[in-house]
Amino acid sequence: MAAGSDIQSPVTSHPPIAIGDQSPILTTGHLFAYGAQASDKQDNIYLGDTQNIHADDFPELFSYVALGHIHRAQKVGGKEHIRYSGSLIPLSFSETKDEKGCYLLEYEGAKLKEVQFLPSPTFRRLKTIEGDLEDVKKRLTEFNDRYAESLPSWVEVIVHLDAPDPSLDETLHEYTRDFNMEILKIRIQLPENDLTHTSAGQVALEDLSPEEVFLKRCRSAGYPEEETGPLVETFRELMEGVKSEE
Repeated sequence: MAAGSDIQSPVTSHPPIAIGDQSPILTTGHLFAYGAQASDKQDNIYLGDTQNIHADDFPELFSYVALGHIHRAQKVGGKEHIRYSGSLIPLSFSETKDEKGCYLLEYEGAKLKEVQFLPSPTFRRLKTIEGDLEDVKKRLTEFNDRYAESLPSWVEVIVHLDAPDPSLDETLHEYTRDFNMEILKIRIQLPENDLTHTSAGQVALEDLSPEEVFLKRCRSAGYPEEETGPLVETFRELMEGVKSEE
């Protein structure tokens, strides 16, 4: 450009644009927000909800806060612009009833005008079937007839029994041998307590949170129920310290 020219650079020929007034500002985060409904125990990063972020902690500057970690689609704190989209497919049997999909956002300038949920297609069914053995067999047959032409379904079975049955796995796998499904998990529910067991009659460790394991250890050591409160609080502090170090 010649010295003294009246031609201005296009970069400086316009006043600065107030981006916050013209365009939406989006932010993302991978965390557990207070009040969110988790699909599974592992969804909650913190024990006791003592350090979770509240919806009001996010600055008003953001036009939309897209959060990850919780697999269930939902608003946070009742706010339209703070949401978990959730996972696109079920990632555990605790999510079989959740509707999966994504959000389509429509803006006028920086203002959120509409949020539309777009469900994702289901190519493989996840199903939990529970009841006594005869009822489970009946429901397995009905479920197989309904989805016989799709990809093989993945099934979790919970059978109500009066006592552990070591042959339960073999019985159910033989019964469904020609079905269009795979039984990935078989558990039994015994009447004397509310704990779910494997078909061998033992408590499935993956079904227990670390705090539940700690409480079981306290009870087995003979600590009275009224004395476990302070112990649990100390355990939570230790767990949070370990997670912070990790």
